[in-house]
Amino acid sequence: HNHRLKNEALSVIRLLNSKDIKPVLLKGIAGLLTGLYEDDGERIIGDIDLLVDQSELIAVVELLLDHGYHCDKDIRDQVFGDQFFRYELTIMAESGSVKIDLHVRPTGSSGAKAFISAEESKMDAEVIQIDGASALLPSPFFRLMHNFYHAQHLDHSYYLTAQINLRQLIDWSRLWQRYGDNIQLSRIDEKMRFHRKTRSFNLYKLNAEHYLGLKIPGQEHTSWFEKVLFHRQRLSMQSHYFNSINGVLIFVIKIVQMFTPERLRLTYGDLPLWSLLVLRVKSFFKSDWYGRRWKEIQGIWW
Repeated sequence: HNHRLKNEALSVIRLLNSKDIKPVLLKGIAGLLTGLYEDDGERIIGDIDLLVDQSELIAVVELLLDHGYHCDKDIRDQVFGDQFFRYELTIMAESGSVKIDLHVRPTGSSGAKAFISAEESKMDAEVIQIDGASALLPSPFFRLMHNFYHAQHLDHSYYLTAQINLRQLIDWSRLWQRYGDNIQLSRIDEKMRFHRKTRSFNLYKLNAEHYLGLKIPGQEHTSWFEKVLFHRQRLSMQSHYFNSINGVLIFVIKIVQMFTPERLRLTYGDLPLWSLLVLRVKSFFKSDWYGRRWKEIQGIWW
């Protein structure tokens, strides 16, 4: 699987290079293409994450569609209508076996609210050449921050739900082992304090130590509350009874989160808040929404 994904990524990047576009490599595909893992099969890569400029998006989509890729019609209409508000666009290979996530920004929020921005992805980035494909590799600091934000907050809110994305945690640990000596901890701490993510970051580090034996300087200063959250995660994994209770809490948290501005923009894009709320309320009238919620409830108790 990873070998096929790697070849597909290089093929797509070479295609973009033909239009003088150098995409920014994100997440797992960045690690796979740059030898971050001891073995290419160590970490299964789910999709190909590439960041392109908003101004390049139409050209990129046209190019991929002309070469056998396809995407959702509503999203395609947004792109060609020059009103693409979301932070990523999913494009599928004709075979359906490879998914490409085209990002126009690395996280769900933009502007001053963004934990990391598209502009930051290119700061200190290096141009890499692999088998005739040319792309931008973000700095180690950016990659560490991007991984943390996705694993703890963006993908499935693991921080609040007391779940652990071990795949992302392995990536973070590999990045730290390779680049940690050159990273200023004060720079990380400053960003966490500014965005009020210190507690979440400390919990992430505790999991890295517990599961992967990774010891980060300053980890001994975690608070009692962070340790309580850490043990909540342990109990959720070890006790079926506690996991069921935690499952109910997760369900409630996810319902509440559905109406937070960040989650609304992540789902529907950068629209006025009232428009986002209308779109969210409309989702409650779709039968498939209730089907997904019922499966979640079944997963909690059975």
